[in-house]
Amino acid sequence: MPYEFSWNRGSSLTVTYTGQTSDAEFLKAVLSEHGDYRFDTLRCVLHDFTGVTGCSFTDEALFEIDYHSIGAAFTNPNIRVAIVADRPDVLAMFAVFLDRRESAYPLRIFASLPEARLWLEEKTRPEIKQPG
Repeated sequence: MPYEFSWNRGSSLTVTYTGQTSDAEFLKAVLSEHGDYRFDTLRCVLHDFTGVTGCSFTDEALFEIDYHSIGAAFTNPNIRVAIVADRPDVLAMFAVFLDRRESAYPLRIFASLPEARLWLEEKTRPEIKQPG
C-alpha cells in the first residue's frame, strides 16, 4: 500500500505516502479517513509525502476529493490539514488543488515535518481563558 495511517490520541492522524503515488491514492486515503469511526473527534491531519518517488494526478480526481471533503466538513468542521511535500510533482498537484478548491478545511503546505507539526499543534491547542 502506498500510504499508511497512524492515529495519534484519536484526534490526530498522520498519513504517510511512499513510492509512486497518485491522486487516486490520495482519494482512497481521504475516503478511508472520512469513513473511520474516529473521524468525528479528529482535529488535525498531516499528509506526509516526503517518502514519495513520483506523483501523477488529474483535475477530475482532485474535484472528487474536494466534493468528499466538503461533505465531510458537515459532519466534522473542526479539522486542520497540513501537507508536507518537497517534490515538484507533488507540489504541482496541491497547487492545482488549492487554486480552485472550496476550502472545506484550513490547509497549508510545508517543506518539513517539524514545521507542519508545529502549525497543527498551535492551531489545535485549546484556548485558555484568563479569569476576569
